[in-house]
Amino acid sequence: MSLIHLSPPTHRLSPALLDAPGGFCWWYADALDARGNGIVVIWSFGLPFLPGYASAERQGRPQLPRERPSVNVSIYREGKLDFYLLQEYQPNDVSWDEDGTWVFADCRFTSAVIGDDRVLDISLDMPVPASTERFTATAKIVGRARTQGPGEVANPVHDWSPLAGPSRATVTAQHGARKWQISGRGYHDRNGGNIGMHAQGFERWLWGRVPFEGFERIYYLSWPHAGEPQFYGLDVLADGTTQHAPPLEVALGPTGRSYTGPVYPKSLTLTANGEPWLEIQTRHVVDEGPFYMRFMVSGKAAGQTALGFGELVLPDAIDTDLMRPLVKMRVHHTARPNSMWLPLFTGPRDGRVSRLVSSWLG
Repeated sequence: MSLIHLSPPTHRLSPALLDAPGGFCWWYADALDARGNGIVVIWSFGLPFLPGYASAERQGRPQLPRERPSVNVSIYREGKLDFYLLQEYQPNDVSWDEDGTWVFADCRFTSAVIGDDRVLDISLDMPVPASTERFTATAKIVGRARTQGPGEVANPVHDWSPLAGPSRATVTAQHGARKWQISGRGYHDRNGGNIGMHAQGFERWLWGRVPFEGFERIYYLSWPHAGEPQFYGLDVLADGTTQHAPPLEVALGPTGRSYTGPVYPKSLTLTANGEPWLEIQTRHVVDEGPFYMRFMVSGKAAGQTALGFGELVLPDAIDTDLMRPLVKMRVHHTARPNSMWLPLFTGPRDGRVSRLVSSWLG
């Protein structure tokens, strides 16, 4: 079974995935400037990382993706996490229009091809735990719509597709007196699957995207429990066309270890036909968990160097009994009881301790 399967950008995820037991679908967007100021936004149904979702499937009582809608926002200031919110919603607060509009309570997402461009508009309005101020943001990402490349076929097990070439991104966000403005390169893709991520047979994978001048270079590297590793790379050019990399060889550099357990490579080199295709150095670890890590990476290719995002995922470690209470500390549910520690891990980085104490004091 191949987790790395590029599907045509014109193939939309089907709302039928909402009723696939243990399945998932999510849409991803990020923006990043050269100074390490950035944002990642994920809106989803059945996000595999939500506490209790994978364990329910392992115990033979899988939940439906429609039962677990969520929005995740991470904002970075000069390579450091400055704001974080992973918010679950009630299913009746959420809608999905197949034409490319999603509503999650007071948040709205629209992704559409307009002329030759893929245009993503995001409007966020979200409560923040232990705060009387709401988090608000608007984001716009515009780039030439990606066109279908050779061999792209939709795969119901894991359906992945970048949706645009090099994109322009503008973001404005605010929580109380705290404001963020980001102008840089943007990226937008989507993933869907009709079985749980942890059930797809992979021990780990690394993904990343680096925004070079004139093209977006993307790598997706996976190691299955059985069989050979699968390494995949592509470029999306400024005109939206896709160029697949020749077969890649991967050399992993020295490793580091997160305080949450995962071991990750601090660098990696991808070569094609004996020539360097992409060199990656980890610049900042910006998100750490027992099964997921996010990095800001420095990428070098074709004589250019640029800052991008990378990820490490360990599917087997998702939603284990030991780590689930820790994950719950970072998830805010709008209608159910939450962890007493939630204010310490959500909202703006500044003031978390005071928000935690005030929440305890009532």
